[in-house]
Amino acid sequence: MSKSTNSYADQLHDVETLLKSVMETEAELPGVSSFKTALESAYAKAVEAMNRKEALAISAQEATLHMYAAFKAYRKAATSLRYYIKGVLGHNNENLLRYGIKPIRKRSPPFVRRVNGAGGLTN
Repeated sequence: MSKSTNSYADQLHDVETLLKSVMETEAELPGVSSFKTALESAYAKAVEAMNRKEALAISAQEATLHMYAAFKAYRKAATSLRYYIKGVLGHNNENLLRYGIKPIRKRSPPFVRRVNGAGGLTN
């Protein structure tokens, strides 16, 4: 390669250009056929690896989208079930704790405050 490249696509393009040039001038380069054959084989494997990587990346993206959709569906189903349980048992029922749902508890009167964890009344 004549220039410094960073991406694999650029490297493959440079090798492709090299192979084309060698094929055009193969008669001028005695004994180059074994090197050309080795490079063609390595080039084909590299292209196959790049295609496989791209396919796996697309597959990973699709898997991620399916996972997001599945999680969204499960959250919706779980929310529906929780609301159903609340509807059956009531919003204040302590048995909601079994299902990981906090029951709505009555608030203490506004004039009662706890001071330093003590249960004394203050105004």
